This record gives sequence, structure tokens and C-alpha cells, in this order.
Amino acid sequence: ADTMLLTDDKGADATGLDPLNGVRAASGDMPILPQADNGKLALDNEAIVRLPDGSMFISDEYGPNIYRFSADGHLLSATQPPAAFGPMRHGTPNFASDNPGPGAAEPDPKDPETGRQNNQGLEGMAMTPDGKFLIAVLQSAPRQDGGDSPATRQNTRALVYDASDLAHLKLA
Repeated sequence: ADTMLLTDDKGADATGLDPLNGVRAASGDMPILPQADNGKLALDNEAIVRLPDGSMFISDEYGPNIYRFSADGHLLSATQPPAAFGPMRHGTPNFASDNPGPGAAEPDPKDPETGRQNNQGLEGMAMTPDGKFLIAVLQSAPRQDGGDSPATRQNTRALVYDASDLAHLKLA
């Protein structure tokens, strides 16, 4: 099987490390993004939708975001879900998933107060057969929707995006 190194919009390697408290500032068309302590874009890739031109959408648990990469793995665009999905700690975005590396501190608080639960971001994704819509599904309910308890997190949300402009997905 082939592997591909994913790179950010500037060409730097991405990493799978937990972003802990790292947030990359928004720039140009890019929203704020998860950033590991080593300065690299932090990704926990889950689903891949390959497009006819060879580019691909990849969903991520940290953001939880949808990224579009070129056929050779270069980041082209990033789409954030509605604000209610974004993990917040102390009223600010915090993409930590509570999987710190050796010697790294756990996030404080351990769980986000709102948004996606730790390590339960955009788990599934598919393009409709006609190519008009991209559908992404959160692994479990956001914390404020019952995602803070295993007994109530099974009902989640699906997002349907208009994919007519691949660089600028819009909720349908």
C-alpha cells in the first residue's frame, strides 16, 4: 500500500500529535486550525473522499474539520463545522483530545465544556452519488447535546454541505 505525507498550506509536514493547547491563527482563507507543540498542523484523519480530479476531502477529529488536499497531499482548503461543534475550554477554542504525548500535560479541564467530545470528531464522510453534496457525521453528540455522558451521546448530527465550490463548502 502506498502512503502519502500530508502537508499544510505552506508545504510543511503535518503531524498526528495531539494539539494540546495549540491553535494556529487564521490566515487568508484558512480558519483557526489545530497545531501541535512542534508547530505542525495536527490532524487525526478519519474519513477520505477521493474526488474525480484526484484531490480529496479528509475529515478530522481534532477540529473537527474537513480538509481538502491535492492529489499529492498539499492542503488546499479547510472547512470548520458550525461553532457548536468546536471544542471549547475556558471559553476559547482548544483542540486537545486528551491524548498527550510523553511528558505533556493533560488539557485543563480534561473534557471540553462544549463542542465535540475528546477524540470524537468527524468520524464519517461521503459524497452523494451525483457529487453535489458532501455529508459528514460527528462520532457522537456534542457535549452540550448530551455528549458528556456515554448514556446520552449516541444521537449525533450529520452535516450536509453544498459541494458545488470545492474550495468553499457551504452548509446546504
